[in-house]
Amino acid sequence: MPKELSVDLIVVSRHEDPPGAPVIARALASAGLGVAEYQPAPPRDPGSAPAAGRQRVGTHVLTVLGTQATARVAAFRHDAPVTVGMGDAAFTTLTRGIDADDLRTLREGAVSLNLRMHATEAEIVRALEWQLRALKALLDVTQGACIDPVAQRCFGRARLARLAPGDPASHVAVHDELWAGESRWLHTHGMQKFGARPARFCARLPRGWRLARGWRPAVRWTWMSSAR
Repeated sequence: MPKELSVDLIVVSRHEDPPGAPVIARALASAGLGVAEYQPAPPRDPGSAPAAGRQRVGTHVLTVLGTQATARVAAFRHDAPVTVGMGDAAFTTLTRGIDADDLRTLREGAVSLNLRMHATEAEIVRALEWQLRALKALLDVTQGACIDPVAQRCFGRARLARLAPGDPASHVAVHDELWAGESRWLHTHGMQKFGARPARFCARLPRGWRLARGWRPAVRWTWMSSAR
């Protein structure tokens, strides 16, 4: 039986209320991503205690065109900011390089859209391309920012516009961090999106080293060959 992979992206909205179900469905359809089936959250039992932390508003379910892959967009209201449980060090690392408006959204936003993709390894590259296109539609609707848990990064619409959805390297982040005081640790996060693949390009490098201008295209070619 083919191995199924699940990949999550979390959109934190800049607005106080989730977008209406027709708004999400129209945004996805207008981007050529298919027709979504909407499933509202079941009404809460009046005798039960309200769920702590967050409440689901509803879910859109789609099939990725031309594949067996499926996607779910679940809208949530949170009782506190979406990132409230994230430590300061982790938040600073994940949000490095994003603009001030997106940073404020990630720090204060209490509405999220969780975009979850299910696909087999054979279809994951096409499914991830679809996911990034869907992410653009959802960021446009919410004016929000994205948390990519597997790649351990955050980004907004400006950075997303620089990613090519069909390039496997767009789904992987390169982290360049200090290591042992005098060295740097260059490594990737996100290869797990393509299956059981370890991080790539781990190295101990001199502290003054920086990523060379011509290095990343070579890395992109290697990732693409490995991911397909």
